Amino acid sequence: MRSLRLRAGRLPAVLAVPLLLPAAAAAIGPHVTSPATGGHWTAVEPHSPGTVNNDLTGMAVLSVDDAWAVGTYADEAGGQTLIERWDGAAWSVVRSPDPGDGGGDFLSAVAAVSPSSVWAVGEYDTAGQGKTLILHWNGTSWKQVATPSPGSSQDELSGIHVVSADDIWAVGDYGDGPAADKSLILHWNGKTWTQVPSPDPGSRNELYGVTATSGASAWAVGSSGSQTAASPFILHWNGAAWKQVPAPHLPGTGGELLGVDAVSAPDVWAAGEVSDSTGEQTLVLHWNGAAWTRTPSPDPGSADADYSLSGLAATSAANVWAAGSAYNGATYRPLILRWNGAAWAVQASPNPGSGSNLSAIAASSAANAWAVGQFGAAGGDDAFAVHYSVVVSQHG
Repeated sequence: MRSLRLRAGRLPAVLAVPLLLPAAAAAIGPHVTSPATGGHWTAVEPHSPGTVNNDLTGMAVLSVDDAWAVGTYADEAGGQTLIERWDGAAWSVVRSPDPGDGGGDFLSAVAAVSPSSVWAVGEYDTAGQGKTLILHWNGTSWKQVATPSPGSSQDELSGIHVVSADDIWAVGDYGDGPAADKSLILHWNGKTWTQVPSPDPGSRNELYGVTATSGASAWAVGSSGSQTAASPFILHWNGAAWKQVPAPHLPGTGGELLGVDAVSAPDVWAAGEVSDSTGEQTLVLHWNGAAWTRTPSPDPGSADADYSLSGLAATSAANVWAAGSAYNGATYRPLILRWNGAAWAVQASPNPGSGSNLSAIAASSAANAWAVGQFGAAGGDDAFAVHYSVVVSQHG
């Protein structure tokens, strides 16, 4: 399970950070222009309130002046939930509940119904056990909403997708002992969150991402296998039940899917990583309405480096983003790929320094996208955010 079990001190209700001035932007990484599209990725520094760790792992974009990022921050005392909002000019930290007592509260993903209805999911620790955590923004404040936690040892939510205000899916996993993880799928019907039965073909089954094209068609992805080997795991909701759908056979020793997004019912993308004797490579799968197939994706750099994709954002059949990290054996750097309708290509991204990676990406259009993660800073890790926008030429 991908979680941080630390605890940090409380924050003021809201803190504001302005757009980076040129000197500050240069410190975290300049904007990088994509000649092919006329757009560029710019580093826009979010808050990093923790003294030991700050990490943004979930992203939701409503418009150019309304976006949310979630994650965790920590000092020596432990970790707490972290929620930040973009208003078109600045990131602000918004107070969020921390119901746990074990210093391991964190948020993994966020999804919006509207500016006044936003959901975030993750985990909190109490009495030494992880419990599912779901928070809701009502336009004024974030509140915890009651959720099932079926595990005897651990419960965690990693992904969320909104179909409508009364049709929302959240996915993750729960533990019934140190060697057994089961897939976990929760559904919101407008009143309560309930667990929906899901397949568990392996002894360890984890779901990381979820998307949907309608109330009768949703997808969840992750990994399934054992403690020593796992393969991509794909589930589909047909309006009545969740069923496993075969993933394509992959060469190597295993793999996992960390993100999924859909353009339409016959146009769905999933991304993650696949392993072989040399390390990890990017993995991108596509659903065409009949079967999942692997689509070639670039791994820039040396053959013995490690590459992984953590999130996807699809705005049309000719525009899909994927974000993650590249590791050369010594340090991590951000990795952003873009699908143009014919092929995947690497996009230049700001790199703030050692240990930088991107955990999530979201977009409201082909001209407005955000990706978030963390990078190594003096004394700990700081939160990291990059924004994609289209360059508008000025004449006269």
